[in-house]
Order: sequence, then structure tokens, then C-alpha cells
Amino acid sequence: MSTAQSKGPAPDELEVSVFGPRVGECIVVHVPGGTWFVIDSFRLKNKTPVAVEYLSGLGVTSIDSFTISHWHRDHTSGAADVIKAYPDLRFVLLPGAIGERELASFVTGMVAGTFAGNLARQVMDLERVLDALKARPRIQCAMATPSVAVEPPGSTWSLRTLSPSVDDVRADLATLAQMTPSYAGPRPSSFDVNAGCTVLMLDAQGTRMLLASDLEVGPGASRGWRAIVSHHPGSLDASFVKVAHHGSDTAYHPPAWASRPAVRHAAITRFPARGAPLPRSSMITTLRSQVDRLFITARHLKSSNKAGVVSRANTPFTSYVPTSAGALSSTGHIRLRIDRAGQRTFELFGGAYEVP
Repeated sequence: MSTAQSKGPAPDELEVSVFGPRVGECIVVHVPGGTWFVIDSFRLKNKTPVAVEYLSGLGVTSIDSFTISHWHRDHTSGAADVIKAYPDLRFVLLPGAIGERELASFVTGMVAGTFAGNLARQVMDLERVLDALKARPRIQCAMATPSVAVEPPGSTWSLRTLSPSVDDVRADLATLAQMTPSYAGPRPSSFDVNAGCTVLMLDAQGTRMLLASDLEVGPGASRGWRAIVSHHPGSLDASFVKVAHHGSDTAYHPPAWASRPAVRHAAITRFPARGAPLPRSSMITTLRSQVDRLFITARHLKSSNKAGVVSRANTPFTSYVPTSAGALSSTGHIRLRIDRAGQRTFELFGGAYEVP
């Protein structure tokens, strides 16, 4: 980690760090008063989660909460190690689209000799998270649904969920039930792997930040971004946005952007999707026209990877390759710090760049 990168924020500064190599996403946030929290995870080549590596370099040994936005390995690789790394971790927010009983049943059925290789490793990530939580019974856990409060009681800041909607949760559980080995009926033709993602809104020190994970637009008014716009009218104005699903067309909902009059800055993480890497040039142009400054974590890399809806031959856990970023110094990192006077400073590390 470079000298500049290893310099921590002032106690009264707000920081959001968006990490993303070409596969993988993690957000680390510091709110005034010294509290840190982490959203999602991926491993570096030394097997350490990027959040743990970064915070260790800053001398930080404690975080308040950890959120897993959805069960995809580019967001969950090393998640159990994040939980284990912080003995005083207070709160873990799990994806609301898969409850513990349904997930445990699904994982148990899949691991019983039916899969191997990369898929087995992806499924094992989920088992490790559950095992890590079982070993730490004092950690408060919750499943994400709209309006869950992540921040501790009495905080001067708030971190609240905007998704998934109840219909997103219901649809995901119904589809997962049809994919379990014991299900005797017809298999679903596809599974929208990002339908139940958790979107978070941070309010701190007069600043609003929308941290959008991979949520898709949704097939109807009660799901995805359509549900957020319907259920939270006028509440999406934010001066910083972590763009949903790597800037994909399927996650871009114009009404959601139209209700964000205060948006000035946005960040996108890369993903090597099949056909062309995300974000694609047309969406970069669209988003750049809507913000004052737009940042991307890495240059693109060709890949034949799938993204979005997976075919009937696959499960929800087969669509993404295992993540393995290089050293932290070479991992895309966009860091925004805002001091008490409201002055904003952006720093870019490891290949991250600003779109002209």
C-alpha cells in the first residue's frame, strides 16, 4: 500500500472507499467519530479480504458492521474472514432474499457430492459465513428488507436499506426452492441472480451516499429499482452514488436517476461480462452526462464470463468466476473524503481513473 493510501482519515472526516479490480467489489466507510463499516468482500492474491488488508494498513482493528449485499462470489469471497477478523463486530446484515434455513438447505443439497471445482468453492463461501456467525453468537444478524437500520442506536449518522422488496424476497425463495435437488417439478428457465440485492443509503454529516450493489431494474413495479422508486419517492437524491451492477444496462432505471437532483459524483466497479466488459461505453457516456465527475475502478479486460440471468443448466452460484485481485497497491481503489466543512477530496489508486 502506498504512503498516500495508508494515511487514514481525520476523526471528523467521512470516507467512502470503493474497491474493484476487474472482478470483485468491496466498499469500506468511515463516519465521523471513528466508526468503520464494510459492505461486501473479495480476496487479494494473499487470500486476505481487501477490506482487512486496507484497514490493517491504516491501523484499524475494529469495525461496527458488515453487510453482504447478495450471494455472488465477486461480493462474498472472503466474507467469513471479515467476520472472523474483528472480535468486536456488532452487526452483520445478510441478503434478505435467502434466509438461513433456505440457504442452509440449498447449500447442503448442492455440496453432497454433486458439484466440484469452482462451483464447490463458491458454495463453500456461503457455508463459511454461516459457520463464522455460528461461532460468534453475540453478533447481531438481520436479513435485509426495506428500512432496516444498520447503524448503532443513538448514532449521529444513519445507514438504511432500500431493498430488497418483499416481492423480490418471495420470488427468489420460490426460484431457489425449484432449484434444490429434492424438487420434483419443472426447473425454472432462468434465475435473476441480482434481483434480491441490498441497496443502502448513508446519511452522515449532511451528505447522502447511495451504495447500490448489483440491483437490477426489476420485472415489475414491486421489484428491483422500480420498487425503490415507488416506495421511496423523493428519497434517492444523493451527492455520491456507487453505481448499480457495474453500470450494466439492466440496472439502469431512468426514474431512479431523475429523482437524484443532488448527484454530483459516481463510482463504478468493473466486471468482465460476456461480449464486452462492464460498464460499456454507451452507459459510461450516459452516466457521465448525469454527474459532475465519474470514476471507474479499473481498465477493462476481455472475458467470456456470463453476467445477469443464468440459463437453466446453471444454479445462481455458477455465473461468476472466483475473484483473485493482486496486491492492494495494484487493486482499483476510489477514495472520497469529506471534511467537516464539506470539502471533498478524491484519491485514485491501483489503476482507478476518472472519465473525462
